[in-house]
Amino acid sequence: MPDAVHAALIVAAGAAAAGFAQGVTGFAFSVVALSFWAWALPPETAAPLAAFGALTGQIASLASVRSGFEWPKIVPLILGGWIGVPAGVFLLRNADPHSFRLTVGALLTFYSLFALLVRDPGVVKRGGRGLDALFGLIGGVLGGLGGMSGFMPAIWTQLRGWRRDLRRATM
Repeated sequence: MPDAVHAALIVAAGAAAAGFAQGVTGFAFSVVALSFWAWALPPETAAPLAAFGALTGQIASLASVRSGFEWPKIVPLILGGWIGVPAGVFLLRNADPHSFRLTVGALLTFYSLFALLVRDPGVVKRGGRGLDALFGLIGGVLGGLGGMSGFMPAIWTQLRGWRRDLRRATM
């Protein structure tokens, strides 16, 4: 099979799996898509494509989550994310494709294990908005690196004890 056809099939399979994951969970498009696309596309192509796909899905779901927004809680994550994105883009620009694949795989494994094994993580009450902004910053770096901005804030907001609708609106 020619390389272009093979790559197109991998991209289509990644998009289908990622669309399904985002439809079920409300996020995770980029992480799922990159688990396919990192093998068929160079990082500087796969990452923006994943970010665009995730953004499209999130924009499409805004109407369904608008009642869950609590701006005072969400703003530190957003500000941290904005600050972190340029660092992630810098890392992407200088990423070795092999290291990029390993990083995507490690992040996907980490998040999957957290989601499967941690049922009642307890509630973190310390740290305040500064720690919220730090997790937003980490999300921003991962967003710039590969559009994977959602999973660290998802873990953090769960650890914070935020309601499910607020966590979904934040993602």
